[in-house]
Amino acid sequence: MTPRFNGTVVVITGVNAGLGRALAEDFGAEGASVAGCDLADVATSDAVALYRRCDITDAEDVEAFITAAHTRFGRIDVLVNNAGAVSRGSAASLTEADWDRIMDTNAKGTFLVCRAAIAVMSEQPGGGAIVNVASQAAQRPERYLSHYCAAKAAVAHYSRALALELAPAIRVNCVNPGFVETDMSIASLQGYARETGIPYETVRQARRDVIPMGRFQKPHDIVAAVMFLASDAASEITGDALEVSGGQVLG
Repeated sequence: MTPRFNGTVVVITGVNAGLGRALAEDFGAEGASVAGCDLADVATSDAVALYRRCDITDAEDVEAFITAAHTRFGRIDVLVNNAGAVSRGSAASLTEADWDRIMDTNAKGTFLVCRAAIAVMSEQPGGGAIVNVASQAAQRPERYLSHYCAAKAAVAHYSRALALELAPAIRVNCVNPGFVETDMSIASLQGYARETGIPYETVRQARRDVIPMGRFQKPHDIVAAVMFLASDAASEITGDALEVSGGQVLG
């Protein structure tokens, strides 16, 4: 069988760890040429054909990355906005810097990368597809995550607005993961344990208990959803948010 993304150029942000690395490896295995960015100087996966250090909250960095990808490959077929940040803290204890970092990385970063990629996609035959990684927190609020919930809700609604504006040439969808076991999410749970004084293992079990499927997601669970929305199999899907949270939003 021909790989699903053979000959396709896929741009992925936050490509060096966790979900981003899994995205790069699976898209690469399916025949895509992967252009990736992250904050480190070098890529951590051989699946990334073009890598550039990029701060997605910096418009000049973003423009340079997208330009490099377009120059190298001649087009951008798929954009996956995966880069993000999370921290925990009570609403009363959050600082302005806490709020700005989470909003800038998750919401502003998504906007800047989309803006740069749309300029390329809208001028090429066939348009393209954008998949933004939001979170089940966009739908289901959580204590000590008010800034993160706000940022991911912004990503989800921005995606819907883009889908309406850019159709039919460019499809835009979201994936809303639940608790995906990555270094970032584990650090977030550890921060919650410190904030509340509750033992980490108790916090971890309580987090699992609210998931109807009874387990945390793995990065490749989310990758499968992203790849579906990016593929021709989803050619009639735009403006949607696919929940991949083990049913957590039902609670």
